[in-house]
Amino acid sequence: MMMTKKNESIAPWATLDAIAVDYRFPYQVAGPRAYEGYLSLFDRYADSGIGEVHCKQVPRFVADFGYDEENNYQQMVKDLGFNAHPRDHMQSASVATNALFLRAYAADELVELTRWLPMSDIPVVRLVNPLHDVGENASPTLANIVGGVIGDIAHGKKTARDKLIESQIRKVIFDKFYSDLPADILQRVEDICSHAEDSPAHQTYVWGHELEALQTAMLAANHVQRVDIANTPRDYRYLQLKKLASEVGNRTIEELQPATTHFSYIRDVLGKAGTIIGELE
Repeated sequence: MMMTKKNESIAPWATLDAIAVDYRFPYQVAGPRAYEGYLSLFDRYADSGIGEVHCKQVPRFVADFGYDEENNYQQMVKDLGFNAHPRDHMQSASVATNALFLRAYAADELVELTRWLPMSDIPVVRLVNPLHDVGENASPTLANIVGGVIGDIAHGKKTARDKLIESQIRKVIFDKFYSDLPADILQRVEDICSHAEDSPAHQTYVWGHELEALQTAMLAANHVQRVDIANTPRDYRYLQLKKLASEVGNRTIEELQPATTHFSYIRDVLGKAGTIIGELE
């Protein structure tokens, strides 16, 4: 088992097993509770005025696969749930990432996993997904501070300027809501979010995020299957969901293949997803 560095303030109860399964962030933070849950930390942002602005932005996937614009995409959000929500998809990504560690714990794979991913990096990875898209907030308040904002941008279309603005907004939000977290941990979160760090921790974050995108594709595929079985009309909603299921599903299945070396959960998910996505062709 890999040990933590002496200067890292891991909580006394944060054994390898606890880090993998405990809902608490294993570093002391300010406030009445010395240790907070990962999603409680997300709620600091989500429950703020700035977070509420993010909540009202255009759903994810709209640029490439949007439908029901006349109703403000209500049907799309209903079909895809939190996965398409502009703010709360970060909770879905968090749950997807946590599943990797829960399976590793349940299958007695943690010791082998930490030969690749250091034990002390697990809470860092678990913190990234609940915070990774806070920089995509188009609040006028943030625009005044940073000089620009971005919303959700379709996969692969984010420019260098977009990334710079997103990073600047993350810093404002980290300073405002998370200044009590260890500075070195927040810096790691930023480096991983911005893809400046090349490490097993960064790769695990990417895989957790892609796993959530694959889950989104599977939700779309389920709708397509229901329509096909019922032999009901293939409307625009059907066509867009089929496109999403195929394009996002095939992309994420390919990108997640290397993860099967380290995570049996992803291996199992890909086995099921490959069959379903393949039937859409």
